[in-house]
Amino acid sequence: MLVLFALPVESLRGKQSASNPHHCEKRGNKERQLWRFTMALKTPLCDLLACEYPIMNAPMRDLGGPRLAAAVSNAGGFGVIQKQYDTPELFREHVKQTKALTERPFGASFLLSFPYEELLQVCFDEGVPYVSFYWGDIPPVIIERCHQHGVKVGQQVGTVADAVECKEAGVDIIIAQGEEAGGHVIGNVSTMVLVPAVVEAVKPVPVLAAGGIADARGVVAALALGAQGVVLGTRFLATPESDAHDLYKEKLLSASELDTHKSLLWGAAWPDAPHRVLRTGFVEAHSGTEEEGQKPAPPDAPTIGTRIVGGVKKEIKPFQGYTVDQTVEGEMDKLCYFAGQSVGMINELKPAGDIVRELVDGARRLIHGELLAFVP
Repeated sequence: MLVLFALPVESLRGKQSASNPHHCEKRGNKERQLWRFTMALKTPLCDLLACEYPIMNAPMRDLGGPRLAAAVSNAGGFGVIQKQYDTPELFREHVKQTKALTERPFGASFLLSFPYEELLQVCFDEGVPYVSFYWGDIPPVIIERCHQHGVKVGQQVGTVADAVECKEAGVDIIIAQGEEAGGHVIGNVSTMVLVPAVVEAVKPVPVLAAGGIADARGVVAALALGAQGVVLGTRFLATPESDAHDLYKEKLLSASELDTHKSLLWGAAWPDAPHRVLRTGFVEAHSGTEEEGQKPAPPDAPTIGTRIVGGVKKEIKPFQGYTVDQTVEGEMDKLCYFAGQSVGMINELKPAGDIVRELVDGARRLIHGELLAFVP
């Protein structure tokens, strides 16, 4: 996509070539590709996933449910659900709910550190066309099974070395996650540095950029770095459709870019897995003593809340990193609120579909207008 900035200014500014595809057809192939990209904001990834725009919501553990995924897909993006706490029966119901809310494609995501095989079979049964994985190596047999069922496979990485391994394993899409991202963060490199390095290393496998992206400027920047699309998590948490608790959403809207912390505190069920969270009073109080959060809760540990997990009400013990969804009750100040550094750019709750449209329209304006001011 860097060809966008290498073409003559006239090819962008001229009324005919910017607004008339037939005129554009008289020009070279590069300019035809440019017209297609700038007017439709469409990259090759869109053809691979059968979506209009290269915009995807992050899985966000189980906060990205049917309503959010369907809203993103209905707006032309590509929605993703993650309900790994579910039983296979409940997961199937969530997939069917998503299908009832949208006729467009959507995907599902799985954490490799926890059981997922039965849920993956549900995806095959229900015709889910895309699945992504993170935190670990996808067994070759799983990639083979996905491809046998016509399912595209994505994997999230935090290093170039991991990205190269994914390419060699036959992964179809690579998600390069910078350390600005919220939730569990697998690497220590910023999005700005990681994305172009991964793009260069895994060509021609398409790369999605994740981490620190919350508006149209981030979309255009990611495309300029060579990504074929973007993944947004924190921005889509602050929507009516996300399953995050209302208090969680309020915290997102009031936080600045300085109000996140990369932590190991909530590792009782998943040790040695760094995660970026909101810097709450509880987080500050335990700064420097995060090793206590790496141990399983003892039998006599106090209950600090409850949450519906896989359809069953569960007790929450200290340092258990359950996502704070709408079913959570208890000592809310002691819970874990995942968020990325882009939280500082989020000032209002917006419908997910509006966010997709604003990202697309804003990117078009930047490409056609503001960026041209810097071209002599």
